[in-house]
Amino acid sequence: MKHALSLALVGLLIAPALAQDGPAVTSATPEVIAAEVVPAAVQEGRWSSEERLERSEALINAPLSVNGVTIPTAEIRRQLVLTVGRTQLESRKLDLMIDVELADRERLHNERMAALKAKQAAGEAIEEQITEFDPSVFELTEEESKAAFDSAVAQIKAQYPNMALEDVLASNSLNLVGLQRSLTQTQRFDRVFLPDDPDAWPASTIAALSKQLGDEMVPQMKQNWANRAKTDSADPGAAMWNGLMRRMVVQSLMTDAVVTTPADGLPIEVAQNVNGRNTRVDEIWPEVASLVHPEEVRRTRRYLARIEAVRQDMVAKGVWLGDEAFNQLYAAEEAVGEGTPWTLEMIVMVMKRYPTMDAYKAMLRGVKSYEKMIEPELTDETLTKWLPRASRLLGLGETDCEIILLSAFDYPRNRWFDNGWETAERRANEVIDALVDSEGGDWDALLDANSDFFDPPQAPGAQPAPATDKKNKGRFGLIHRNRLMQMLGESEFTSFVDGASISDTVYYDQEIGSIDGPFLGLHGYYITRVNARTNGQKAILLTDPNMRDMVVQDYVMQNFLSYAAGLFDSAEVVGL
Repeated sequence: MKHALSLALVGLLIAPALAQDGPAVTSATPEVIAAEVVPAAVQEGRWSSEERLERSEALINAPLSVNGVTIPTAEIRRQLVLTVGRTQLESRKLDLMIDVELADRERLHNERMAALKAKQAAGEAIEEQITEFDPSVFELTEEESKAAFDSAVAQIKAQYPNMALEDVLASNSLNLVGLQRSLTQTQRFDRVFLPDDPDAWPASTIAALSKQLGDEMVPQMKQNWANRAKTDSADPGAAMWNGLMRRMVVQSLMTDAVVTTPADGLPIEVAQNVNGRNTRVDEIWPEVASLVHPEEVRRTRRYLARIEAVRQDMVAKGVWLGDEAFNQLYAAEEAVGEGTPWTLEMIVMVMKRYPTMDAYKAMLRGVKSYEKMIEPELTDETLTKWLPRASRLLGLGETDCEIILLSAFDYPRNRWFDNGWETAERRANEVIDALVDSEGGDWDALLDANSDFFDPPQAPGAQPAPATDKKNKGRFGLIHRNRLMQMLGESEFTSFVDGASISDTVYYDQEIGSIDGPFLGLHGYYITRVNARTNGQKAILLTDPNMRDMVVQDYVMQNFLSYAAGLFDSAEVVGL
């Protein structure tokens, strides 16, 4: 759970509201159903940074194969860079764009100087002085970097007086080195793209603002930027204005950039390519290694093994989409939201909550290949049988639920406990034993005492978060399945990696009036209580082409996830 630090140049969060009135409610008094706990990996002790790094490296380098096909260690490391190192990769992406801008300016400067020298050599008078391009004017001195760092640290401590600085940074996937780098990059970005004198703005900045606001607004934006020098830099309004300006320029740069990822066929040693420039895994790994926990390595290995199992089976059946066919399909998906705020990347990363666009591409190829394989069964007869389930989801039905989480994940610090799974398993058994002994009567007290769902502290003076955005220790009340998945950190991607979804169990399957679990899930062990369900608020009809398409998508995705889970269970996997 991230705390709201204004450190990143770009940030976006969309949480669509769901209607909550009108439907009939089905309810019952809970009874306890004790489910067998799935064994968890045993971890002992609290690790030093060195030991955590050693354990992670040992897991990265351990052999991994699926049905005799080896998954290279280099690919495991690259996937960790893409996920754990996502903030660092985005930072490198922006660095590359800054470097491209400076390279273009140096080229233009040198061309202009060469023309002046030619005039001078021909005996013509020149008004402009011949100079060398000096990139150092865009860099920060050590004193400037230190001053920015000290100021940011003071602000963070004032905003979160009861939390350790390192914990606040960790919740934003940063450490002290990352904070320093982020602050330095922000100031360097301003010097290149948004200098104090708006008349010195480069053509790329003018083009970005014109694209976002229209040509007629650019003069006003220049005037506003010039006036900001008269405003107290500590004023929240000024900081918001600065961030807005940066965001508009960055969004334009990112939109215009040509970015290639591993799913596009990059060599295994390359994490990304931006405008023809590579970011190598070995270059960025030193920034990422200290952020990696063995649990993230395990999840990465599981993801790669599952994708490989799916690929092998579909290649054998002749349905795996080749590069040309998939690239055409993906281009069509990208084109749908082009030129609107609802870009494919926004939908995938914000609404669907995939860890990377690369993971989405890999999943999409699997899902579309599966759809090709089952195309003959996508008949009205099949979809009619599926309709009751789809209607709950698409018709916005809700489930009234409460969940106790015994977590292996340190929510306040956004990182895994070193011995988290062992401790979570022990605590889960203790809680379920207490529930059985009390026949469910101690539910409220046990939830209050044990549930690890976390709502971050409110910063002084900040706008209170809506009640619907709070986990309230797992008392979710009436909630739609997609919103519940968001609260639990789940997605179709995590369902693929884990082979199961606590949200789906609660939303679709668990008996009304029951307490069930513990279930092994994404972040620990979950004990679930279902109090009631509502019917869908709108009818879903197969005669409506749009609705039919949504039913097909739901049918394909859910059955793909079941297919992938069964396939993985039957595969010969070495190293998990």
